[in-house]
Amino acid sequence: MSPEVEPTNDGEVITADTTDARLVYNSWTQSNVKNHSWIEFTRSTDGGQTWEPARTLFEPQPQNFADDPQVFVMPDGALVMLYQFYTAHANKPVLYSIGLLRSSDHGKTWSGPTQAFLTTPVLRPDGSGAAATADPETGEPVNDHFSPIYAVDPRSGNLYVVWEEGRFSGFQYNDIAFSMSSDRGATWSAPIRINQTPLNIPADNRQSFFATVAVAANGAIGVTYYDFRFNTPAPGLPTDYWLVQCHPTPGAPATNPANWGNEVRLTDSSFNMEACAILGDGFFLGDYFGLAPVGGGGFVAAFSAVDQNNHTSIFARRVGQ
Repeated sequence: MSPEVEPTNDGEVITADTTDARLVYNSWTQSNVKNHSWIEFTRSTDGGQTWEPARTLFEPQPQNFADDPQVFVMPDGALVMLYQFYTAHANKPVLYSIGLLRSSDHGKTWSGPTQAFLTTPVLRPDGSGAAATADPETGEPVNDHFSPIYAVDPRSGNLYVVWEEGRFSGFQYNDIAFSMSSDRGATWSAPIRINQTPLNIPADNRQSFFATVAVAANGAIGVTYYDFRFNTPAPGLPTDYWLVQCHPTPGAPATNPANWGNEVRLTDSSFNMEACAILGDGFFLGDYFGLAPVGGGGFVAAFSAVDQNNHTSIFARRVGQ
């Protein structure tokens, strides 16, 4: 751990072990804010009553960052931790990738870090590899994030990742990318575009952002996101929240974009993004959005939007059984 400044904690995620009710895992990012971040981990062996001392699982060199770790439990109890890794060296491209760690003994020990795949193998001239989301008319940025979001199918152990990705449009704007692994992260499918934002509208209105992903009890995959598809040159920035779904089968795998659909509009009507507060570097909807399975094959989404009083508020919507 770097001694330069007092470290801060962020992005804590608790995972209950579905194979042993006594085991609970907590992983998070620790950072000295200045030049790098690393992964911290602890676990409980008594259902959360007590916790082991926190320990550092992976600390990269300065100017390198390991963020947003999350533990996933495989059907046999093995653990896979996924996280985002990137470098930020001066005058060099920023390279984003998905990294992973593994444990075969319920978190007692962990493997060394390995890179799963690059999320931005084709980089823009500025090296970011991602298009910045912004108001199509005013250019005011939207304060979103490029962090990947993960999920696991607890029956099969399939791992899923979604993130904002500019490669499908030549980095004109971001779409929602999807990749999966059926071998515990050893190999990953080629990223595909899964958001259903129309392609016959102006490019700036196709921007999609803030993806989340979850897996229903029947194996259906749900992914949510915002976009500007109903925007016009009129004042304001109409914004909506959507859920797209995939019901994978051996003959219709999730790796084929044609098998994604059944899109549901989660906002009753478009809200005006320009009514959101401006925080940091743009319109601020929030940092975290939730999607969870419910029933046999449905989902509950929690998201923020501007209400009828022009206040940014939290909404929930249930889709399916």
